[in-house]
Amino acid sequence: MCDWLRMLGAIGFAAGVLLHPLAAVAGPATIVVDDDTGAVLQAVDADRLWYPASLTKMMTAYLTFAAIENGRVTLDDALTVSAHAAAQPATNIGLRAGARISVETAIHAVLLQSANDAAVVLAESLGGSEADFAAMMNAKAKALGMSRTAFRNASGLPDPDQVTTARDMAILGRALLHDFPQFYHFFADRRFAYRGRQFGNINSILSRYPGADGIKTGFTCGSGYNLVASVKRDGQRLIGVVLGAHSRTDRVDEMVRLLDAGFAGKVAAEKSPVQLASIETPPPAGTELPPQSQLDARSCQVDAKASKAAGSIGDRTAGAEPQKLPGWGIIFGAYFSRLEATASIRRSTGGLHGIATGAQPAIVPRTALGLQVFAALLVGLSQQDANAACQRLASQGHYCHALNPDILNNRNAVWR
Repeated sequence: MCDWLRMLGAIGFAAGVLLHPLAAVAGPATIVVDDDTGAVLQAVDADRLWYPASLTKMMTAYLTFAAIENGRVTLDDALTVSAHAAAQPATNIGLRAGARISVETAIHAVLLQSANDAAVVLAESLGGSEADFAAMMNAKAKALGMSRTAFRNASGLPDPDQVTTARDMAILGRALLHDFPQFYHFFADRRFAYRGRQFGNINSILSRYPGADGIKTGFTCGSGYNLVASVKRDGQRLIGVVLGAHSRTDRVDEMVRLLDAGFAGKVAAEKSPVQLASIETPPPAGTELPPQSQLDARSCQVDAKASKAAGSIGDRTAGAEPQKLPGWGIIFGAYFSRLEATASIRRSTGGLHGIATGAQPAIVPRTALGLQVFAALLVGLSQQDANAACQRLASQGHYCHALNPDILNNRNAVWR
């Protein structure tokens, strides 16, 4: 455990909940690429795993464009909205189960409004199910050379196994430009209409930077504020990626800075280019930490519907009379959203391999330094199983601490 966590634990850390090291805020991962040559003009942490958030919809659009080009669907085809698609949390355009939406309008909704419901409509129409469409997304990512990307859904809603890198997003952005130039205008379209309502384009880089004509924004609490942008100036085109900015303003400011530097330094960089396709060798499976949680509770409010859809398990409602937690417990850390606490439980328990099979997952809201956090635990264990589970997880690089029943049910105790 790092020193600053030890100090916080020593002073009691308010209500005494431990922040997992992965909750530390990191600087953004970035890359700028010359579209004509594929040369990398700038890169910071470009091969580091990150949550894509709604940048995922770039691949949803890619496969939709491919289906149109191959004659599987047309822009005018009307698609039926399933109950699953209609139930998608915000951002959405309010599609109702049984309604019909054209392929063209669905593309506009996905790219201009980042609509999760429309993304699932396209996914189910092209893949049969969202899960099967995700398999198609992964196959195409592999074919394009996106070696560190894994998709689990069509929208980018939080999933701990859905990851990408700045370099991979640059590859995808460039592929959209080169493979489907006839459809690229969708990214720059300013508005669309559906059932009498007008919707605008939420990508502010289009109005902020001269020559910007796409591509996509993304945001979750875990990812921070993401942006892929394409800009053409004086016959030259650059593609920039920012993953993990701390606000909408920061991601645009960072992109502006990167693009300005990219255009200014383009000639010098071309003297010794590093190609976009020059991917670093990934570390062996299981040796790399997952993406960091990027925003704290002061900077991010998790949509309640998204939390519910993510299936938070064993949740104690904040403010309710707490139920007694059974037996011994083990804590994996505390997070700024239920989604991340749920992901931590699933990630950690996957390494137990039969130990503590009767344990119950629990998410407990607590207050730390004036912020609400969510402790991720397993409860209902024996002392022997709790210790054995933590020993196993520690050997795999996971944080884990055993809590006896008195500590587990003491709201003022320090859990560390």
